[in-house]
Amino acid sequence: MSDNRLVLGYDLSRDFIQISYMQLGSYKPETFNFRTDKELYNMPLRLAKRKGVNQWFVGEEAISCVTSGDGIEITNLYEKVMRGDTIHVSDGAETRDYTSAELLGLFIKKSFAPMGFVLGGKQIEALVITMSTIDQTFLAALKEAAGMLKIAQDRIFYQNHEESAFFYLIHQPLQLISNEVCLFDFTDTFMTSYRVTMNRKTKPIVTKIARMEHSGIRKPEEDILQAQKDAYYDNLDQALLKLLGQSFADEQIKSIYLVGSGFEGEWYQKSLGFLCRDKKVFGGDNLYSRGAALAAAERISPSAISSEYVLLGKEKLQANIGLRVLNGDEVVYEPVLDAGTAWHEAAYEKDFILVEGNEVEFIITPVMGGNVRSVTVELAELKGRPMSSTRLRMKVFMEAPSVVSIEITDLGFGAFFAPIDQKWVKQIAIGEEDE
Repeated sequence: MSDNRLVLGYDLSRDFIQISYMQLGSYKPETFNFRTDKELYNMPLRLAKRKGVNQWFVGEEAISCVTSGDGIEITNLYEKVMRGDTIHVSDGAETRDYTSAELLGLFIKKSFAPMGFVLGGKQIEALVITMSTIDQTFLAALKEAAGMLKIAQDRIFYQNHEESAFFYLIHQPLQLISNEVCLFDFTDTFMTSYRVTMNRKTKPIVTKIARMEHSGIRKPEEDILQAQKDAYYDNLDQALLKLLGQSFADEQIKSIYLVGSGFEGEWYQKSLGFLCRDKKVFGGDNLYSRGAALAAAERISPSAISSEYVLLGKEKLQANIGLRVLNGDEVVYEPVLDAGTAWHEAAYEKDFILVEGNEVEFIITPVMGGNVRSVTVELAELKGRPMSSTRLRMKVFMEAPSVVSIEITDLGFGAFFAPIDQKWVKQIAIGEEDE
């Protein structure tokens, strides 16, 4: 194994980014410290342009540039990317419009600059960018932004925080994940919890993560007075203690992870005392970026551990989808999409000959023991063609977590049949009926 091969995990949150890196094959990710004089593992998601020149700054340098009056900040960049905004930048000397994807790409590219001494001379094998949730608008902008990096686009992957937590957890000692695991994330304004369940009776081990938002447990306003803050945190500790009591009533959870800046300080002592009585509690702020780095390694060089588990989250396909096709004289199963595939990565394209009839039948097999069902796409316009004289192109993809789209087009058959101007489209709902 070469020492110069690295994989990277990039956690992109609303207010900051974090980068973890790992030598390929080591499975021991480290989180980059952006400062040499103190610990600063989170770079603020701040971008600023110096007035009058095409010079851009990120993180703390962007804050300093704006504070000194030398620069103009691009505010709320994350939200603008989510909306797909065009951003108007005017500094008195120059006025220009940028897409939010352009500026996100500029930020991401510059955020790697402090890592020069780590990345110098190294070969980046894969990069996984992780975020709270993934939607089509943000993903399209993120892919455009990542195009500014000197990393092959087929080595850049995208996943949500749930999947990053999954990859982090499966690389932990078995005794920590043999029972259910719970993760409390206090990164954003209010708390989110993730309850991780692994069904060890299945092969591979099917993992599900239940996500819940707790809007009643939220950070105090920034301008709150200190005397009010003390009372606020005391009430917050009581609210968290109540939530924990409800969450662990069945005593199935033995490992707890506390993630996010909201857990800084000592305000949750009652809650922590409750947790530490019979559970293992871990704190930290780099679980997602480390999980993303581990996922990057698994993407290009899967380990034995990753083959033992499959994650079926809300953004994952919950069933195997396939066809019965003729291979010589034998009817065989042709896999189309595999359960556990992220919806935004699900893609299948193939040309084939329809031997007889004018229908294509898909087999839907849920992985959690539900009923196998079939879905038929009828190609009525092709009725009457002789056997084995229909050549088709099939595309199967997903545009949402629970909807599989099928597109079939006629390719004609040489000089015998010209292709007809027809596209057959079918959508398959993958939901609770498949569980």
